[in-house]
Amino acid sequence: MSENKEMKNKENKKEKGAKSSVDRRALSLKVFSVTSVVIILVIVLLINVVFDKIIGKKLEFDFTSTEQNSVSEMTVDYIKSLPNDTHIRIVGLMDRPEDYRGTEYEYIVPLLDDYQKQSGGKITVEYIDPEKHPSITKELDPKGVYDLQSNIFALSCNGHVETVVPLYCYNYDQEMLNYGQYVPTANNVESTFTNAIVNLTRGYTHKAYIVSGLDNHDDSQLQTILNALGFEVAEIPASDSFTVPEDCDLLYLNNIDKDITESMYLAMDDYLQNTHGNLIVSAGFTQYNSTESFDNLNLLLNKFNIAISDEVLMENDPSYIMDANAGSYYAELGGNYGGFTTNNEKVKYASARPITTSDFNRQWITQYPVLLTSSSATTYAFDENGTPVVHNNKNQFDLGLFSTYTDVGDKAPQVYVFGITTLTDDAYIGSFGLSDANAVFIRNIIRSMFGIENSIDIPSRPLANYSINSDKVNQKTVSGIIFIFMVVIPLAFVITGVVIYKKRKNL
Repeated sequence: MSENKEMKNKENKKEKGAKSSVDRRALSLKVFSVTSVVIILVIVLLINVVFDKIIGKKLEFDFTSTEQNSVSEMTVDYIKSLPNDTHIRIVGLMDRPEDYRGTEYEYIVPLLDDYQKQSGGKITVEYIDPEKHPSITKELDPKGVYDLQSNIFALSCNGHVETVVPLYCYNYDQEMLNYGQYVPTANNVESTFTNAIVNLTRGYTHKAYIVSGLDNHDDSQLQTILNALGFEVAEIPASDSFTVPEDCDLLYLNNIDKDITESMYLAMDDYLQNTHGNLIVSAGFTQYNSTESFDNLNLLLNKFNIAISDEVLMENDPSYIMDANAGSYYAELGGNYGGFTTNNEKVKYASARPITTSDFNRQWITQYPVLLTSSSATTYAFDENGTPVVHNNKNQFDLGLFSTYTDVGDKAPQVYVFGITTLTDDAYIGSFGLSDANAVFIRNIIRSMFGIENSIDIPSRPLANYSINSDKVNQKTVSGIIFIFMVVIPLAFVITGVVIYKKRKNL
């Protein structure tokens, strides 16, 4: 009996020993597994952090056909042409937006990163919230002349500052805008920032004044065009005490609906005759000026053999009419545009007034048309009852005229008068963009007046275009990306799994 009891005790000890051994092995496997997972997670997190901080930006690629997040060669070439000691500081007066998808910063933040990357140290990009760090506005603008506010961008160089408002970097759906909704259709981010850099580094070369109070619209698109050409822009309100500032290089009456006063006529006449100024006038036919005759303005323009007609243009050539449903009021212009180039498209207009020449034979005046209708156009006017009366005057009409004096040398005044509004209309350019033929045409007009060559014309970019650019992504690139994601990364996981399996198996 004692022998059996002793054998049972030995067997129980063996079972307990075996069980204890199994428990220890299971515990070791559990500890190793958990430790391995934790170590792998830590390694992955560390790699992500290190890669993002050190080389994360270098591993970003922009393969989209519109290159939304990449600056163009025109911008890169200009930045490279700047002296090596140039330092342009771009400061976003806000915290850096992290979740910027679907906001106005979506096309700004990544592009500014590329500005800094491509600049070779000449451009730095920072984000500093002035509400948290109030000293930043004083640092950028010690004299307080630029009205720096939160949520805009300030570009600083050599003591000068340019500001960029994110909302103004886009074209918008005008129909939605009329209902108070901002729906962007294209972005002008690079054009806005690059030309701000050009103005900072080269300085404003001219001063333009837009006469306000004679219209019923905004002039923001015209200001954008002038800023991009190196003009500092200001407004002069229409009044009986109107004067033209001494530093005025260009006076602009943009899409006006009201006539100038007699005192304004005298001030503008003095500006053109005695200081050899430059004037651009646009006055199409609108619901706000249908009864306006522009008597005082025509008195001024008559000194250059030009007058704005009371009549309304009617285009009758079907090849010129763009929208048959809209009748003859929405058409395009033919001709060579007075020798000025567009982007190989035709200038377009809506309701227009013909620009006529006076009967006086002033030999000291040189003038020529820059915008012409077809030879089948006619005009109509309204009778005392407001009924349109069509004239039997089929002809080719001028919608844009240039006039200057030939007897005063290089200081001759220059006058352009247009009977259309679409060259600088906010709604039109907002819909069709700064690369449209109309915007290109008026830019080239202004360039010719001042011999401007320092602006950079960067086209608008359509939004939400994620098609692949075949020039940047060929079959070799695609194969490389597929190899990394389909072979290298899965293989790394397989190798890790095999190593862990062997370690566990030998425990």
